[in-house]
Amino acid sequence: MIIGDMYGALLRNVLVPGWESGIRRRPTLQRLAWLEKTQWRSLDELEALQAADLKRLWRHTFAHVPFYRQRAEAAGVGPDDIREPFTLTRTGDGFTLQLQDRDYALRAGRWSDWVSVRFGMGPLGLQKVPAVTRVLPRAEGERVTLYVSPLNFDPRAPLYPISHPRGYSAELADAIGLYATRGMPFDADALNDGVLTEEDFLEHARQLIGCDRRQAANRHALDLV
Repeated sequence: MIIGDMYGALLRNVLVPGWESGIRRRPTLQRLAWLEKTQWRSLDELEALQAADLKRLWRHTFAHVPFYRQRAEAAGVGPDDIREPFTLTRTGDGFTLQLQDRDYALRAGRWSDWVSVRFGMGPLGLQKVPAVTRVLPRAEGERVTLYVSPLNFDPRAPLYPISHPRGYSAELADAIGLYATRGMPFDADALNDGVLTEEDFLEHARQLIGCDRRQAANRHALDLV
């Protein structure tokens, strides 16, 4: 037992460090220490760390590997274009959008209901910022596009207060459903650039700020008086 303990200590403290750090000059021990330090962190923290590592790796690859840089530039992808992954699957005459462990049923050419998404904020992305958006899928033969409207703070948990009193935005969302929190929630540039048709734009505006939505908000406010 003593010999085994001595061999283990020798291997751990002398042989492996000498081989990995001294002879091979590899960061094996630093990576092991990092894994031991982070293995008990929460899922959100681990996902944020992985996302930050992926972004650093992609920036390094873009800067130092001409083959991948050329392929990325040909596809219109830059060094900072690591985005939230999603999957869009055809289902009959519609689609299923899978985003952050949630599924949304979409119809081609129709605006979706509100889609919730969370973004990381800060150096490691540990602060989560909830947002909501609406999407518009289109299918023209084999070509599929997905337009994502401008993001709004989720009124149930905005990054900073957007109502007075502070909790009223969440109370209103509970009463009438999710709603746009941007001052101008629709995308006039997308209309001007031909990304949206006039019909798409007007329907989106109607859904966001139409009379029904305003009347529901006003009725709730009057009920509190």
